[in-house]
Amino acid sequence: MPSPDNTDELLSRGRGSKLFLAHPRAIAAFGRECNKRGLVPESIDIGGNRIPTWRGVPIFYLVTAYYSAAVLVPDALGVPENVEIGRWR
Repeated sequence: MPSPDNTDELLSRGRGSKLFLAHPRAIAAFGRECNKRGLVPESIDIGGNRIPTWRGVPIFYLVTAYYSAAVLVPDALGVPENVEIGRWR
């Protein structure tokens, strides 16, 4: 993430992605890029909270800077390359 193009690329590589985990700044940058392009991501209700989605896949905030993942298959994680997250001014 943060652009819709990057997110589409991640979806095209996945095997039925069920959700995206992203830093709050990445999600904010994604929203700004969608606004620039005139795109409005849909949202869904999960437990009384509105969660943004892209192509039906929920985008959740990763709330910690430190995390780990157990990778059971080689393409379980998608990592965008050459993506810069800047501060909104």
